[in-house]
Amino acid sequence: MGGPGSGWPIWKVRRATTESSLALDVRRLSRDHARFAQASQSVLTWRDPDTQEPVASIAVRVTNTLGCAPKMALRYATDRVEDANGVASIVELDKTLPHFGGVRYWFICPSCKRRVAKLYVPFRHDRFLCRRCHDLTYQSSQDSHRFDKLFFGIAGDQGNDVRRAVIRRFRRGQ
Repeated sequence: MGGPGSGWPIWKVRRATTESSLALDVRRLSRDHARFAQASQSVLTWRDPDTQEPVASIAVRVTNTLGCAPKMALRYATDRVEDANGVASIVELDKTLPHFGGVRYWFICPSCKRRVAKLYVPFRHDRFLCRRCHDLTYQSSQDSHRFDKLFFGIAGDQGNDVRRAVIRRFRRGQ
């Protein structure tokens, strides 16, 4: 334990990140409250931040019947589906009543049935699912411990007192 080669292996493949996936955010969709109050249709388009070229688009149709939570019918095309019609899926919505008033909407993940605010489609996948179902991580969590080995190596060269101080400060998050 702690010997040569015991750190993070360079060859290990990192998990896909939420930043590299297309995200469908219910909070962004629900800013227009009328969209979920009645049946509506819209088209969402994701654009490349550098070139502003459309990367993907999705047709969203909200169905709302009396007494039932609204549902969203999604129609989109992915790189894995050769069918001209693309993929069609239904995502259920749930709503909660916050203490301060109003209505807050949530997606129900089609796979695990958890209540989530965002659904993702990673590269080379064809379904909108939550972060846990796609096993996605955040880019910041992958980068957070990148220089730990270097810092502990520097502290080790300076002696045990400095090493203990660095470990204490590291554990406190300072």
